[in-house]
Amino acid sequence: MKGKKRTIICSTVVLCGIWQAASLLIGYSFILPSPLTVLGRMVHLPLEQSFYTAIGATTLRALLGLLLAMGLGGAFASLSWKHQRFADLFAPLLLLMRSVPNISYIVLILYWFSRNISSVIISFLILFPMIYQTLLEALKELSGSYQKLLHIYPKRFWEAVKQVYLPLLRPAISASVCNGIAMAFKVGVMAEILGQVSVGVGRQMQLARLNFDLVSVLAWTGWIILLLFVFDQLLKRLLRMICRGI
Repeated sequence: MKGKKRTIICSTVVLCGIWQAASLLIGYSFILPSPLTVLGRMVHLPLEQSFYTAIGATTLRALLGLLLAMGLGGAFASLSWKHQRFADLFAPLLLLMRSVPNISYIVLILYWFSRNISSVIISFLILFPMIYQTLLEALKELSGSYQKLLHIYPKRFWEAVKQVYLPLLRPAISASVCNGIAMAFKVGVMAEILGQVSVGVGRQMQLARLNFDLVSVLAWTGWIILLLFVFDQLLKRLLRMICRGI
């Protein structure tokens, strides 16, 4: 673990060094500001009240989209696993959802719904097929011996979920959640920018872009990366607790 952390730190230092060298070579901060300049703006942003409202609004939208996708994706995957006819009936709709370009989702949903709720719906529509497919494949890979074991030693539904299915599905659930939260933030911020929401990180980035303030755009990007790292760690720990039955 220590070696892995050391590698990550070294890689980050190298990337920052390349960034600094490129900034010095270009020589114009409005084209490519230095890492220290961006870091200074990142430190300054939490001193503004708009920072917390923007982060809170974007985080809430991303989490709502992820929760909807996880809940319905898990339910539909379970139905498709148990009933092949349902899977066959749902297959054309799933193919359609996976084939539609993300930008088409964004434009259509912004056309049909309000700006503030659109990012939640867009995140759900983009995340749902990915989560559904991941969980369905994981369910199919469950060994038949576990099914036979449950028939021999029957358990109540929630006991079987807690003691058998959650531990076995933990890698798939963890991958779905961690990949999903990252995608939810990326798509959510994009939808906020295109939809011109009144509050959100996308709103702040759009204002910075209109003012040709690349430092602020990169600073907000840095905070999104930090938020994703924090949520990734928290969600992984939460999943471990749930799968252990705590």
